[in-house]
Amino acid sequence: MKVMLLIIAQLLVFQAKANVDVTCILEDCLREGWQTIDTRTGSSTLISCEGGDCELNGWHEEHRGSVITQTYCKTNGCFIDGWTVYRADNGRMIMDVTCQTSFASADCLEFGWVTYMPDRGSYITRCMNGDCRNIGWDVQFQGFAPQPVRCKRGGCFTTGWTVFN
Repeated sequence: MKVMLLIIAQLLVFQAKANVDVTCILEDCLREGWQTIDTRTGSSTLISCEGGDCELNGWHEEHRGSVITQTYCKTNGCFIDGWTVYRADNGRMIMDVTCQTSFASADCLEFGWVTYMPDRGSYITRCMNGDCRNIGWDVQFQGFAPQPVRCKRGGCFTTGWTVFN
């Protein structure tokens, strides 16, 4: 009986639930965009790359056919310098992202990024084993356990990723 209770307890501890499922469109998130589905509510959004290039131009997010956010890459590209997100309805900046650096090079998909939100402060995203493209990342809000984000088989920007609670 003790062994059975221990096994059940371990299963409960290791059973993380997906909050958001992300799927790349045409197996190319960085050119075609992606769709997100909140697995708790069923709500979905569609992200479309601007000019067919999310890495250099940014993207916009649609919900129920209306654009809700517009994301612009910084000077050298979203995953080198970072990006800024604005509300589509009023142009208000809601998020500013800066890629982390190591020595003289910056690379969001290797070193992670810092996100600043005017109403909430900053939080850090760290790539798992230096590889956000193929493994995933952890989002670290101060005072909370990291929120894991893991790539689906085939890579985050080819097939998609899952956000766990």
